[in-house]
Amino acid sequence: MPVGGKFNEITISNFGSGDTTLEAMDGTEFSIPVSSLFSNDPTGTRDPKILEFFFGALENTELISGVFKVGADNQCSIDVTLSGQTETIPLTYSTVNDTKFIFDGVMELANWDALGAVASINKACEALHTGTDGISKTRSEVAIHTEVLLAKK
Repeated sequence: MPVGGKFNEITISNFGSGDTTLEAMDGTEFSIPVSSLFSNDPTGTRDPKILEFFFGALENTELISGVFKVGADNQCSIDVTLSGQTETIPLTYSTVNDTKFIFDGVMELANWDALGAVASINKACEALHTGTDGISKTRSEVAIHTEVLLAKK
């Protein structure tokens, strides 16, 4: 069963200009403090474990940072830096209107050499991650979902 969550803080900078709203987003930089993690666990135990056993097993994990890119034919992606390594995540998008964009992608943690951190959180939560087959499993994919609401000036 997937674990949902979000980060409650994000800093946006370098928002540009362009002929379209999407073009204006090209080159936008973001920075997310991992301490703002919120997985809505009513026991209050999940977030500290993720911070300690997942992010704590990586290097330089105070922030996740990146750059939003728009390429040919409005192909979107984000270059994400995690644990000192930068990789690209392709994104699909839809628009609700002129001011709301929804972006989705999948972050495969192996691309950031983060499988050791996946193993670390799996071991810390082994009992919770063990299925009826007796196998403990933590997935290495992270679904990315972002809704961007822009104000017209």
